[in-house]
Amino acid sequence: FSWRASGCTTNYELFYPGRTYNGVAKFNDETYSTSDADARSIVNAPVNIGNCFPLLELTMMLEGYYAGGGTMQPVLLNQAVKSVSYLQADSVTIELRPEANPSTAFASIKGVVMTDGKITCALPAGAANNSYYIVVYHRSSVQTWSNPVSINPSFTTYDFTTSASQSFADNASFVDAGVFAFYSGDLNQDEFVDGNDYPTFDAGNSLGLSGDYYAEDMNGDGFVDGNDYPLFDQNNSLGISSIH
Repeated sequence: FSWRASGCTTNYELFYPGRTYNGVAKFNDETYSTSDADARSIVNAPVNIGNCFPLLELTMMLEGYYAGGGTMQPVLLNQAVKSVSYLQADSVTIELRPEANPSTAFASIKGVVMTDGKITCALPAGAANNSYYIVVYHRSSVQTWSNPVSINPSFTTYDFTTSASQSFADNASFVDAGVFAFYSGDLNQDEFVDGNDYPTFDAGNSLGLSGDYYAEDMNGDGFVDGNDYPLFDQNNSLGISSIH
């Protein structure tokens, strides 16, 4: 169903796929509720949130999770995370950094990217009509920045997958015809895929970790094993790092 406020419509399902609405919703660390607060699934429930929230739809692929055909592994399901959908890939954090001063973050949003690479975020109202670098953080991927993006007051789209040039300084991996992805292998999140990441993988592999939420499971199949290593080895050899 939709939230409607100040002429805007925001789809609850975009932010919390598969969850039953109970009259109270929370995103961007603020809580909103409807006058009809019983625990039912409600269609077109009116919500008074005061201001329009610009929506940002991103499309991205995470290299290690890429399954072909423009889709990713249902990683959360493979890693036995409870109450998830087979349409969900993994959680990411998205930052908006002002083009004029990218050293500071204007906003930070956490959400789940779907297996088709899409995630939709509700941005603070003040983001509208300003230009930002979009920064994506993921637990086993290299921090990746967009080119500057102007935020529309209602709806903005940005697709990282269509070209390497969609990522700042062309910092993207070619994974399929016409499909580019964020590099995998930065397990310690220091912005480099290098020997400092290997001990974490080696320990997880030796322990045979599986069935839980492990960054070391770089291909997202639910197991930390030898099938994860080739991707790390490739990106380590290439000297892959974040560029911003």
